[in-house]
Parts: sequence; structure tokens; C-alpha cells
Amino acid sequence: MYEVIQILTPQYPVRALCKSLKVSFSAYYAWKRAESHVLSAVKSTRAEQVKTVFEEHRRRYGAIRVSKELERQGISIGRHQTATLMKQQGLIAIQPKSFVPKTTQTDPDLVRSENLLLEVS
Repeated sequence: MYEVIQILTPQYPVRALCKSLKVSFSAYYAWKRAESHVLSAVKSTRAEQVKTVFEEHRRRYGAIRVSKELERQGISIGRHQTATLMKQQGLIAIQPKSFVPKTTQTDPDLVRSENLLLEVS
């Protein structure tokens, strides 16, 4: 009965639908709130899956890589949803340090060898 009210709400006011179907207004909204708990249960399982993948990859994966890994496992989740769940849990990927080339600093006091190739010609 509540589903009928939900389907017809774009066309008719909720109060009129509740009155015609002899359902209390508050009972309809209580049912609607209970439905949102089901969605939050799905989100909590997704949050656990995101955290598991994140920790499996040693905290190196960001939202894009986590969502792609979940897709490989057969779990459909978008990268924005993944990013939101990661942010809510405080999961931040470790950024690798940037490559800094190391050059050898020569000692100016060292004695340099002579270029023997110049003597050959």
C-alpha cells in the first residue's frame, strides 16, 4: 500500500493519498524512513568492501583504483561514491615520494688523471 503512495506522489499530494487509502500520514513516513535504513545497510557493506580493498593494497590505492578493483571483483560502484566512502572513513592514500636524481659532487681538491688520448695524435 505504501508503494502505491510512493508511486503516485508526483501526481497527487501525499496527504490526499494517505486519506483515500486510509493510511496514517505518519505511518507512511515511518515506512519511508525504514526504507532508507535498508539503503544505509547497503552503504555500510560497501564501505567495508572499500576499506578492505584499500588495506589489501597497503593504503596505496586512491578512489579510482579502489573502484576499478571492486569492479574486477564484480561489485558495481562509481568512483565518486568510492571517494565519498573513503572520505567518510578517513582513508587517504599514501603518496609516493617524487623522484629526485642524485648527482655525484666532485671534490675539487682531487688530482685528475691526464687525458692520454690527446697524446696519441
